[in-house]
Amino acid sequence: MHSTVSVYRDGKPVEGKKVTISISGILSGGHASGITDRSGCATISHASEGSAKVFVNGREVGHFHVPGCTSVDL
Repeated sequence: MHSTVSVYRDGKPVEGKKVTISISGILSGGHASGITDRSGCATISHASEGSAKVFVNGREVGHFHVPGCTSVDL
């Protein structure tokens, strides 16, 4: 499964940010990460579905249902 997180600051895409999702209900290893590209998008591969928190460079910035996609503004 894949999920996509788009990261923006002041309406512009942000490149090179580490995006981590932490999937609820998963014990050990319930997180997956990716790095944003030039368009501000990080495609994250994972094996679970459910509610997930979104972290950018270690700071919680939102939540969404995975697999899926969301946008966050820093």
